[in-house]
Amino acid sequence: MHTHPVIFNTYFDPAKHDVNAKQFFGSTIPARNTATNTEFLVKKEEVRQLIDIIFEYRAQETAKFICRKLYRFFVYSNPSKSDEAVIDAMAQIFVTSNFEIKPVMSALLKSAHFFDNQNIGAQIKTPAEFMIGMGRQFSYETNLATGMQNIDQILFDPPNVSGWPGWHDWITTNNFPVRSSLSTTAVAAMDSTMLISFIKQFPNYDDVDKLVDHLGALLLPRHMSPTRKTAFINILINNGPGNYVWQQAITSSPNDATGYMKNLLEAITTLPDFQLC
Repeated sequence: MHTHPVIFNTYFDPAKHDVNAKQFFGSTIPARNTATNTEFLVKKEEVRQLIDIIFEYRAQETAKFICRKLYRFFVYSNPSKSDEAVIDAMAQIFVTSNFEIKPVMSALLKSAHFFDNQNIGAQIKTPAEFMIGMGRQFSYETNLATGMQNIDQILFDPPNVSGWPGWHDWITTNNFPVRSSLSTTAVAAMDSTMLISFIKQFPNYDDVDKLVDHLGALLLPRHMSPTRKTAFINILINNGPGNYVWQQAITSSPNDATGYMKNLLEAITTLPDFQLC
């Protein structure tokens, strides 16, 4: 059962706020008086100073905490498989960059570790990645928020302040059939004009061998095995004797070509690794 996001309105009650000086990690947050005991000034001075103290006295711990979250989101969500050496290096960059996220992400996304074969196709697509990905790949127009909600991610409403746990939570016996149904619907929504446009976006689209390579690169996280590639080619040539079947279809029988392509897209989107990135 899905619920709508609950909106909580915050408020500040000056009478209940402790205006005395506060000690935190050996630092003093000064006392306040009636004139300075306002929501704006408490946020601007007390709360900001508290955050500054945390970053000053627990810099390494804070950096590792944030970098570990970045690592699990962008590299591998399995909590037991995080590479602590990489996270330590990210944390060091974070600290020396005055806690700017951009240098950390630049280093991570350009690293050999990020492109290591063991980290390719290791992540399960989040509902957002799944729905938005199909929107971009297949020009699929639908209510993205509803689609995400149907596979257990309510937009802007995480289960708690930690966010969504991710990893195996994104694939369950309940939501996997819904994912498959959503991808089938997305492919079915492509009419002949959309399919022709989809096909012709690729270089050498009349060469079935090269076209299948392009499709694999677009839709699947890892290189295809020879067996899988052959299976894909056979769908596009309708199990015919050769590449000329596809060439004839794309040049002279567009209805056949779009039918073959739709069959192939349906086959690809039902593969388990279509759920991975």
